[in-house]
Amino acid sequence: MWVRENFSSLERVGKDMLKIKGVLSFFLAMLFSFSLLQISAFVAGEGIKVVIDGVEQVYDQSPVLMNDRTMVPLRGIFEKLGAEVSWEEATQTVSASKNGLFVSLQIGSNLAIVNGMQNILDQSAVLVNSRTLVPIRFVSEVFGAIVSWDNATQTVSITSAGSEGLVTVYPEESSEVLKNPYRGFLNYTAGMFNSGALSSDSVVAHMGVGYKRMGWSELEPVEGQFDWNVIDDNIEALKKVNMQFAFGIHAAMINNEKSFKQSTPLWVFEAGAKYTEEIGGQVKIPVWDDSIFMAKFQNLINAIKERYNDNINIAYVDIRNYGNWGEWHLYKIEQSKPLTLEAKKAHIDMWNGSKFQLMMFTNDLQATKYAQDSLNAGIRVDGCLDPTSLNEHKLLLKAYDKAGAVSESVAPGYWGYKPGEKWADKMPFFPLMFEKTLKEGKPSYMDIGGWKSQEFYGEQEDLVKRWSNRVGYWFKITKLQYPSAITKGTLTMQIKNDGVAPLYAGLEKSAVVKLALMDANNKILKVKTLDGIDPFDWKPGEYINETASYDFEGISGATKICLGVFTRESFETPDIKLGNNGEVIDGWYVLNSISSVEGSNVAANKLYSASDEYAEYGYGFREARYAFDGNDNTIWRTKDAVNAYLEVDFGEAKTVSNVFIKEAIKSVTGFKIQALNGDEWADVITGSDIGTEGKTISFTKTSTQKIRLSISGASDMVSICDFKVMK
Repeated sequence: MWVRENFSSLERVGKDMLKIKGVLSFFLAMLFSFSLLQISAFVAGEGIKVVIDGVEQVYDQSPVLMNDRTMVPLRGIFEKLGAEVSWEEATQTVSASKNGLFVSLQIGSNLAIVNGMQNILDQSAVLVNSRTLVPIRFVSEVFGAIVSWDNATQTVSITSAGSEGLVTVYPEESSEVLKNPYRGFLNYTAGMFNSGALSSDSVVAHMGVGYKRMGWSELEPVEGQFDWNVIDDNIEALKKVNMQFAFGIHAAMINNEKSFKQSTPLWVFEAGAKYTEEIGGQVKIPVWDDSIFMAKFQNLINAIKERYNDNINIAYVDIRNYGNWGEWHLYKIEQSKPLTLEAKKAHIDMWNGSKFQLMMFTNDLQATKYAQDSLNAGIRVDGCLDPTSLNEHKLLLKAYDKAGAVSESVAPGYWGYKPGEKWADKMPFFPLMFEKTLKEGKPSYMDIGGWKSQEFYGEQEDLVKRWSNRVGYWFKITKLQYPSAITKGTLTMQIKNDGVAPLYAGLEKSAVVKLALMDANNKILKVKTLDGIDPFDWKPGEYINETASYDFEGISGATKICLGVFTRESFETPDIKLGNNGEVIDGWYVLNSISSVEGSNVAANKLYSASDEYAEYGYGFREARYAFDGNDNTIWRTKDAVNAYLEVDFGEAKTVSNVFIKEAIKSVTGFKIQALNGDEWADVITGSDIGTEGKTISFTKTSTQKIRLSISGASDMVSICDFKVMK
């Protein structure tokens, strides 16, 4: 009775543990639970039966008890559960793999290696009559099986994951350009409207946000009378091309003696606000801490908040209360006196109560931090493409993991690199500046071409296409597991973010994931939010494992199980697109229509890295990902002839036996294929050359989570245009 009660408790713990993210977390939790169990009712191993999926097992070595643990023949259990088993005599190590999970144990050791990580067992593996015996609950549950104990019949029953009808797929990644909210390339809408770019299928297809910087007088020419069309017309035009709108309202704008505007309405000064004069008295600039000016500007902000709070078409609003162009500096308005930090804070406080994302400038980092802390503001950095200021873009990182960031090029931006301009001799360096800003600054938004996006696209089309999905976030499912009986069970996903930033879903950052059941006519029968899954956690450059249980109790007629990602839980239609191929119905990804891509190439849709990525003038960085994208025209390149490497992380252990590698230019004179074994890299095979025709390199089956091409010799820069890994 005591034993049965403890097994029942264990089963309850197991159900709770299904909520823990990741196979490894679940496995460790089950080991901890099992360590609490003392099977003192057993007096001998004889008579213990093992039943797997309803079939009693017969072994040439019967189960035995050791330190109150039931020990069973490893090979028999593993193979019945569908795992591949191997034995290494020299090290007395047994290994097994199944569905990307790799396990190894050494005789006499209480350490199990699970996907490269060490885990302590409560009973070491042992040899009995030349058979490896291991704790039964460990070998079963590490592969996702359910274990139960019947004390009356002395029977251990195992239900394998496969018998429950789990479907496992490795979705194919898509190259489609995605329009997703709160991310992307941006352009000033005035330039877009004037050039006809909004009606163009070229540059607009790669842009996520339209931006307008406007003077206060443009929006409120008469006190209390607002021309909301200035904003609303932009919103409506951009909605038609699936873009959001962002804007900022400034109180001063002087470009030069011939180009200026009276940004602050004259009625503000007629009401008694103090001012200074510029351009020979042609422009009035407010005294920035004047009480009347601040009260009138506060009224403007209040009207903006009342009209646009919670507007899902607004990506962000700049805090432009102070300085020339609202950029928190006094350049070209020399008569103005700078504000104290406390006065700047008072300006920032005007935006309290905003329910849209705010962006703050970085000309005064103390003020910037105050806006971040008090308003959860993101930041914008101007001057990111200035070749004389190579680290300006790193200021963007002050917002990383907190809120979105905007990268904007300093005037003249890209056009300063053109022939005859001040940076003309640095034009070959421009793509590197552009990519450095994205790779190192990690912004959610980046302008392209200022007011001339169409012209910029015409000259830098390849650069825009290579990066349009990677500005901000770009989510892809790399592994998916769900029950074939779709109405109830556990969904497991492995996800990567191939963008440069997390998802900052507006001010609240409250994105969710939902499941839906549909019938054969694509009618939604029921929708559930998956608790414990937050897309904000899907950070770039790593695998994220998500697990959630669900139950659509009482629902009949369902033929499709669908997944959607939402920036707000209140939405009925998913608004975040994924970088995966498959059937999509009104934003819902039909999971049971997704086919697996791993049949021929287990390196597809994975994470990639390299010892270095060559910075090539006129192009940009020759990244590791380019060797795996199936396009011979994109290349990973390194100038290091020795000790350079190119690496793929499968996200789980894979059993592989050959690779296909192809050079764009023949140069390799020596290489090694290496596999990660625990914490060390082991040579799998060596070779002398690869060639531009490509070479298939076969080797003994190896279970590993990572494969690496290591270069030991080359006659010139190494250029790899194709790299596949096969089982």
